[in-house]
Amino acid sequence: MLLPPRDKSDTITVRARFATYACEEREQGKRQQRVWRRTPHGPIACTLPLDGESLRKGQMLPDTPGVWLQGELREVNAPGLKDNTRVLSLFLINRRSGASSDKVDEDFLFQVELEVEYARVLWRGPTAWASTPSTRTTG
Repeated sequence: MLLPPRDKSDTITVRARFATYACEEREQGKRQQRVWRRTPHGPIACTLPLDGESLRKGQMLPDTPGVWLQGELREVNAPGLKDNTRVLSLFLINRRSGASSDKVDEDFLFQVELEVEYARVLWRGPTAWASTPSTRTTG
């Protein structure tokens, strides 16, 4: 996403949503059947400083071991953009590892959604910046 030039106290608020699945064995007549139970997570809010080094290091989502937000922030100067416009790339990183190889699928994250809120303004077009706080959702 494109952001206006740097401000000393810049932060974003990110709300993450995702799902996990757990494998369960259920009796189906005289035999066992494997079924997957979906567990939704979120929204889980996290405030991140818009600082390149902090974003590179990443931050674990609150109360969500092994699930991190990590990103990259850089300045760009290009035709149609204000000088020192910043480009933010943000990722939800899964650092969880399975306890056993037959349960590895239970550590995957599914249906990931990130909602980013920025108190200043978000870029809306080649020559215009939004005049009110903005929220963007990616899924």
